[in-house]
Amino acid sequence: MVPYCVVHAVEGIPGGSYRCRPDEAALERVGDLDRETAGRLALGQPVVGDDAANVYLLADVEGIVERFGNRGYRAAQLAGGIGIGRLYLAAYAHRALGGRGFTFFDDLAADRVAPGTDLTPVTLFAFGRPESSE
Repeated sequence: MVPYCVVHAVEGIPGGSYRCRPDEAALERVGDLDRETAGRLALGQPVVGDDAANVYLLADVEGIVERFGNRGYRAAQLAGGIGIGRLYLAAYAHRALGGRGFTFFDDLAADRVAPGTDLTPVTLFAFGRPESSE
């Protein structure tokens, strides 16, 4: 899984889309993405844009299916489910943070969150209190 973050309201990080590089503890900015667009990508659910940050887990699904057949797709979905489970645990460990998973428009999200890649979004998790609740 390749994590990408869409930042809306994280102290010290300008808003936009970022590729997360966990091994380097780094974020690489890959583009602009505003709150309204983030909500539209998530099937028009504005709460996704209102949250502080969104985490998409992406994979090279075509490459996985080519290598492992149809079961590869299911394996990618399982890996995404395990990843989102870890994000839930992290959010609940910080009770004031909060978070939940969402569904999204696959191709549209891929084009806006991870432009110029062949990666497919598998899961989406939104962190933080919605801006409208503060």
